[in-house]
Amino acid sequence: MEFKDYIPACVSLIVFGATVFNGRKVWMITDLVATTVFACVKLFLPRILLESQTNGDIGDFQILLTQAYSSTIFGSNVLIALLGRSCEEEGMSGGFLLSRVIATSLQLICKLYIHTIFGGHDFKEQHLYFAFFTTLLWMLGNLWHLVGTKNWGGHSEKGPPTTTDHHLRLDFLLVFLTGIVILAFPDAILRLLFPNVQHLNGVHIHTVRLMGTMDIGSALLSLTAIGVQQPDFKKVHLLGRIVEFCIYLCVVMWHCTMTKFLGFTQGICLVLPFSFAAVNAFLGFIKSFNKTKYV
Repeated sequence: MEFKDYIPACVSLIVFGATVFNGRKVWMITDLVATTVFACVKLFLPRILLESQTNGDIGDFQILLTQAYSSTIFGSNVLIALLGRSCEEEGMSGGFLLSRVIATSLQLICKLYIHTIFGGHDFKEQHLYFAFFTTLLWMLGNLWHLVGTKNWGGHSEKGPPTTTDHHLRLDFLLVFLTGIVILAFPDAILRLLFPNVQHLNGVHIHTVRLMGTMDIGSALLSLTAIGVQQPDFKKVHLLGRIVEFCIYLCVVMWHCTMTKFLGFTQGICLVLPFSFAAVNAFLGFIKSFNKTKYV
């Protein structure tokens, strides 16, 4: 590796050191900006990112999975983007920080697995020095502020249940189970949905697992949001689920129409499992405007 290959990791370390000890609000804004930029690169420049960290040819299959993964990051960032000030309150920010810590911890486990047990032959050294290192800093920063938070949200704040709470419970169930299945059986899912792909490499499996980690973290945020009394927190969290699905749908539709890799039937099969959570989130978001209806 050349010196320039270490620059992204050094920049990440400098940004981490400059922001992590400057308060929860500064850190959460840093989290928002950094992850949004990273998601934009994955969505709009996936080939450049993959070429810098993976070996072998970059095909439409890898690009599709990479862009699909970016949708989970965008969806999780909607909450902080729209509620940045109020999320500084412990009861609201605690749940978000917890979801980040869970997701990034699972991502670190997946990265260790892909480089040790699986061998890591499909990844370059840059993946260790950039992806693993930055994910570690991401997890440590959120963990630092989570440990210093007395109120992690959830049922420590109890209020009269609303119809939105039912949709949050259902969102937790749907997204959490989906994330567990994706995390545990990525190869089986890919072989079922893409029978025309003869060889699955570590990049394919790892990218799908990363989607599962973000879904699990986001699902836990749905569970903690039930006990938060601030209705905007619940509303915006459901909006994030809708945004995530819309971006994911656009990615699938683009590959169905602009590339020969993905067929229309495959596109439906890819969208259908996530559409249930999206419909539930949409209904909950609409009902959240009725502030006087309790169940």
